[in-house]
Amino acid sequence: EATAGHRATFSQVVRFAPADRDGNTAFYNPMDFISLDSAQRDIDLRNMAAALFPRPPANADPYWVNDARLLFTGIASYVMESTRIADENRSFATILKIMNGADEPILEFLASLRDTRRHEVSDFTLQTLLPYADMAEKQFSGLYAGVRTGMAPFLNERLMRATSRSSFDIRNLKSERVSLYLDFRREQMASLGPLFNVLITQMMNFMSESMPRPGEHQVLVLLDEFQNLGKLEKVTDMATVLGGHGVPIWFFVQSLKSVDEIYRKESRETLINAARVQIFFGAQETDDLRYVSEQIGETAEFQKDVTRTQASLFDTYYTRSVHSRQIRRPLMRPDEIRTMDKSKVVILPRGDNAILATRNFYFADRELSKRAFMTLPERANAKHAKPVAAAAALPSPSVQSIVPVGPRYRSGITQSRLQRGATFAAKIGRAERPVARRRLPAAQKNELEATHI
Repeated sequence: EATAGHRATFSQVVRFAPADRDGNTAFYNPMDFISLDSAQRDIDLRNMAAALFPRPPANADPYWVNDARLLFTGIASYVMESTRIADENRSFATILKIMNGADEPILEFLASLRDTRRHEVSDFTLQTLLPYADMAEKQFSGLYAGVRTGMAPFLNERLMRATSRSSFDIRNLKSERVSLYLDFRREQMASLGPLFNVLITQMMNFMSESMPRPGEHQVLVLLDEFQNLGKLEKVTDMATVLGGHGVPIWFFVQSLKSVDEIYRKESRETLINAARVQIFFGAQETDDLRYVSEQIGETAEFQKDVTRTQASLFDTYYTRSVHSRQIRRPLMRPDEIRTMDKSKVVILPRGDNAILATRNFYFADRELSKRAFMTLPERANAKHAKPVAAAAALPSPSVQSIVPVGPRYRSGITQSRLQRGATFAAKIGRAERPVARRRLPAAQKNELEATHI
């Protein structure tokens, strides 16, 4: 809401919110971006399976995940190739119907690939799925449960509708000016995480196919709450490559430890080494404080040691000796970083000295505040209108909200501090300028007072 209105003045605004209760969302079908070339199709499907079923931690057995990926890849390949499936039905909903046995049990479907469906699909699909038809029941049930668990979020009615077709093309982000918003609430992350992982993975793959061409522009990818998106396969490799392809990525995380829990310390260090700039808006974790302090560097200080001898009864003189030595200390200690003012930010550019900067809050900036919370034009809102028939039922639940919707407000601004720059001045410790008042002549002032009476 804060930035979409301004961005709509120079780009197309696309809001992908598959769990929106009113169905006000763009549409994205991952199957629409699978190559029709059989030589490339299996690569695209494997990448999609890797996004849906990330590898377990290093101390866990990856066997079930690998087989679950292959089973999903084979069924998705069948959906793309079979002439029995209409083009508009090549989606995750059809894959779920096959896996859940909506028309026939999954084992009967796999067995039919030997005879009735054999000539409908490619050798890749057959060689991928036929081994599961001969697999022991106990072994098959284990990996089958893994596939169903990974695809369970897509059983939601809203997600099925949002992934039934595509209303925007992620392949044209370099050639067209598009502002794509992935809109979700924190409690929806468990359900929407796999879908967003697929979208981000496909987008990164398309962005890394070629170097910037004439007429193409850079694409900035902002991933807020990056650690909550789950594990993105090969994101560390892509982060090192996409920067050279005109696609810089900005990761926002709460702490370095939260990244280690998902990607491990080695992958996190790869991300940091590939970063051109590191920005710290504050830290509380002990490891983070120590890391920032070490990265900022040290400074040299001269310390004087003064030694004096006490005068005595027989010796009325005293001696004084001064020894100077150079000591090194952190430019900012961990405790100084922890107590750093909220208006300050530490910037670590690659190959340059650290910068202690002052943050610019949009609500305290005259130009930025004009661009915030602008109303979306009608043409931008029209692109998100529901394409389904008016008689279609709303996704459940369709009951009204128990809590009434309150008036909109802007965080950080109160009626007593609406003067431009007042909030920002207070945050950096600068005195607020008094409001200029024009003095009226005595005659005019008396006339106004008489009018009020």
